[in-house]
Amino acid sequence: MSELNFSSYMDKFKGQTGWVVGRGHTLFDYGRLASARGPIFFVNDAVSQECHLSEEQSSFFFAHDASMAKWLPLIRSISVIVMDHPHAGPNGEGLIQGVDDPNLTRASQAILYYQHGEFEQETILSRSRDEIARARQLCIRSGTIHPLFHFAWYTGCAELNLVGCDGLPNSSYDERLPNLSASTQQGAFTIRQEQEEILSALELPANYIGTPPHTIRLQCSLTILPGQRAILIHLSHELLSRAEVTTGCLSASLEETGADEDVFDLSFEWNDIAGLLRFLKTPELQRFQTVAVARLLATEPSLKMHTRLQ
Repeated sequence: MSELNFSSYMDKFKGQTGWVVGRGHTLFDYGRLASARGPIFFVNDAVSQECHLSEEQSSFFFAHDASMAKWLPLIRSISVIVMDHPHAGPNGEGLIQGVDDPNLTRASQAILYYQHGEFEQETILSRSRDEIARARQLCIRSGTIHPLFHFAWYTGCAELNLVGCDGLPNSSYDERLPNLSASTQQGAFTIRQEQEEILSALELPANYIGTPPHTIRLQCSLTILPGQRAILIHLSHELLSRAEVTTGCLSASLEETGADEDVFDLSFEWNDIAGLLRFLKTPELQRFQTVAVARLLATEPSLKMHTRLQ
């Protein structure tokens, strides 16, 4: 394995548009990657689409989970690997567990970085490129894509085009992509929420390319404490009123479902995930979480999300 110098990639693609290719459903024609200018960053099994690239195009492979090791000897993209995050993925097995991990020998070229080090993860996104170069640390959250964004920023990308990175919950993967890792979709919506936070913190513009038409339904079951019914209904109607005037809301409703009038179902439907994300940032939603969820409920709210591709 040839280890490439992490610091040499600082501002390597300054001012360029980077492409990020994930595994979600997309209308994008992967063949178009052949004409992409700027670096291309693949998430997990999406690296299969490096087949469309020329030798002159720069490409990178990001993976956290042990199941992705199968790709290491098969690809020419540069592997960007975290060295101290051994409990990634739903099975608790990381791709690389230390500098002596035999999996490292399977990669032809790799850039190595760390989760822990000089800076705390809570402040890592506020650090300068020079500081990141020195510490060789990147932002680690719930998804493989999160350090990818940080690395793209570190390399100087001025903006990103995102393919298959919409974070549509419970919608599986794009069937055109081989699933060599035999993995399944986990926590897509949380990953999307956190990626929006990261992109915002880095002030890195992103364009979602090829997003398929879809609707998202969010259902929340609430079991209230005795004597709190009136205030919960008030807060819920305040929330519904806000949702109804938020762009992209198709429906919003509140129903009593418990025999003793102690269980309510809140239901929302949106014409795309971006509308739902905007709604989740509204003051009304924050107030509902602070008051209703924290003080009025007998149990944690039960959430269900469903994506319907059109």
